[in-house]
Amino acid sequence: MPLETLNKPSKPGVASECGLENMEPEALDKAMDAAINRKDSDLKLTEDEKEKFKRAFKDAEFRKMMAEYVDEISDPKHRAEQNEYIRQMEAKGEVPKGKKVVRPTAGFVVKTKKLEEGSEIVGSDKVFINVVASTELAEPTSKQEAGGSRWSLPHLLGPPRMERDKKDATASTFDCCFH
Repeated sequence: MPLETLNKPSKPGVASECGLENMEPEALDKAMDAAINRKDSDLKLTEDEKEKFKRAFKDAEFRKMMAEYVDEISDPKHRAEQNEYIRQMEAKGEVPKGKKVVRPTAGFVVKTKKLEEGSEIVGSDKVFINVVASTELAEPTSKQEAGGSRWSLPHLLGPPRMERDKKDATASTFDCCFH
């Protein structure tokens, strides 16, 4: 990506698409910790690197520049380039070891709210869950047990990302894939 693209000045008073510049530093710290602690995460940071990010998250200018970068890489034009790159890797047999490319079929969206302990629904964080399907995943199974059935629902849960809702507010968004 050209450097001039990253240094492109934002329009004064206009929020980024991702809204990252308006997030509290503590929320960004939590999001980073969650990303690092995911069992399937490839993100490995030293304690020094984590501290540098935490200090940077407190700087409004850094958050603004990071928001511009996130918007840039989230642009559909870049997603198309990334998808083409993934297709090329897959065709050459260069998918990283232990990884598999899954191209799900669209399903539906669940809109819910994230509640902190002791909070009310009013003012809580909106969350979108995109429920999609792929035959690459194992089918659900059930076993009869005393008092009912025990179900197994194999699924993949993508990493969280920020999206805009109809009112242009940011909302945490997850993709969840079932068979």
